[in-house]
Amino acid sequence: MVISGCGSSSQDPDRTTQAAGLSCSPGPATSATSDAPSVGVQFHGTWADYTDDQRARVLDLMAAAGVTSVRVDATWAALQPRSSGQWAADQLDVLDTVVDMAVERHLSVLVTLLVSPAWAGGGDEGTRLPDDPADYASAIGFLADRYAGRVEAWEIWNEENSDEFAQGADPVGYTQLLTAAYPAVKAADPQALVVFGGTQYNDDSFVAAAYTAGARGSFDVMATHPYPAPSDAAPTAEDDGTEYSLGHVAAVRDVMDRNGDSAVPIWFTEVGWSSHENSGGEEAYERGVTEEQQGDYLVDTLDLVRSDFPYVQRVFWYAERDRTTGAPQISHFGLLTTELDPKPAAQDLACYIQDAR
Repeated sequence: MVISGCGSSSQDPDRTTQAAGLSCSPGPATSATSDAPSVGVQFHGTWADYTDDQRARVLDLMAAAGVTSVRVDATWAALQPRSSGQWAADQLDVLDTVVDMAVERHLSVLVTLLVSPAWAGGGDEGTRLPDDPADYASAIGFLADRYAGRVEAWEIWNEENSDEFAQGADPVGYTQLLTAAYPAVKAADPQALVVFGGTQYNDDSFVAAAYTAGARGSFDVMATHPYPAPSDAAPTAEDDGTEYSLGHVAAVRDVMDRNGDSAVPIWFTEVGWSSHENSGGEEAYERGVTEEQQGDYLVDTLDLVRSDFPYVQRVFWYAERDRTTGAPQISHFGLLTTELDPKPAAQDLACYIQDAR
């Protein structure tokens, strides 16, 4: 692939142009090197607002930019809405399509299974962990078998330290889910990786409590979501001792070291900045950045991880595209516009990855 201003490679120089004309933003070269972290992107390809043509467009763009993996969310409540013995064929078909499309483009796949069905104890909103972890283990074991050799990794829930995704945010309850899921995945696909559910922020206290509850040995990768607070803070913002900075991942690593997991890598399974205008009245968590800042912060994040946190082996940008619904903050994290055209961040990412090769 050749991207204007990025140097050269042995790949077809027409590929990027065909995929949508990704080109490097003007400015100084990045400091990427071959030890830069692998880059993934959150891909909400299972959502109903996607057509297959749009899914293909997004994945073509991500592959052309040099992204190596996608994180796909699978909704357990949609896949098994009625009982543990019944699967929704139409929902499995969608997940089949997304996984196959990614694999066809040589993108590795991380699947996050979350949202309990009502029958499993999730309630109307599905935000409770299941009453019986064995139900979740059975479901993820079935899926790991179905996608053996095609799905690289399985992430056990999402932001389980937040009431928004797991009412009560109970590290003991989460550890029970994790320890049930791990052997189910490994029995179905021994080569698949099991990923500790990405915590909201670098929540070292929750991770420590999970270790105390017996989490060690039930995951191959630790994951966090190091979003900044306030939401327009730079990735290089100094760690103030709280979980709300990217640099606080060092505290998570300290917990892992103390528990004998120094060899276990960390992935950022979500991180990103929303590009939208501010009115001046936003709460700290609602602030946006410019599209140019979004691209700068993406590159700065990868540089910072490379230089200071080499144990963070993969970084997944959240997310693939902007949305047309929802509050401005949640709707503008995308690398692509709602029309699936590259934003400056996508161009900056393509150049960074190209320079790292």
